[in-house]
Amino acid sequence: MIDPNDLDGRTVCFLNFATGNAMTLDTQVDDPSDGTKVHSWVLNGNNNQVWKLKIVDGKGTETPTFVIGNKRAPGKFLDLYHGSSSNNTKITGWAGGTEGNYHQLWNIQTRGNWADKGQIVKIQNYNAGTFVDLHNGGSSNG
Repeated sequence: MIDPNDLDGRTVCFLNFATGNAMTLDTQVDDPSDGTKVHSWVLNGNNNQVWKLKIVDGKGTETPTFVIGNKRAPGKFLDLYHGSSSNNTKITGWAGGTEGNYHQLWNIQTRGNWADKGQIVKIQNYNAGTFVDLHNGGSSNG
């Protein structure tokens, strides 16, 4: 398994283990509005499915804290909408990407290898303790 510290500066694509769909910022422009939804979409190789990881706290520990920026829209970061800890809280792209915005701080927990697709990880919001997942386990686009 990969050490989460080795993910600092890496560009990755997050695929759902069950569906193979990619975590996607719903945009085709470089500077979408804050609150643009992040959802599941069939893997298509577009840059709105590519994310850059940056450690902002805890480097060298077992659970460093990351901000996760979108490659297509470099000014937008993975954001837990309003920082809510409620189930079904949407995930969006939002400006920022600093260690002071708890909505945008994430821990990446490694869980093993997925054949030819790479590392299995869980993405947990640092503040709320909730995880990124598919709404009702859905496999359709959107």
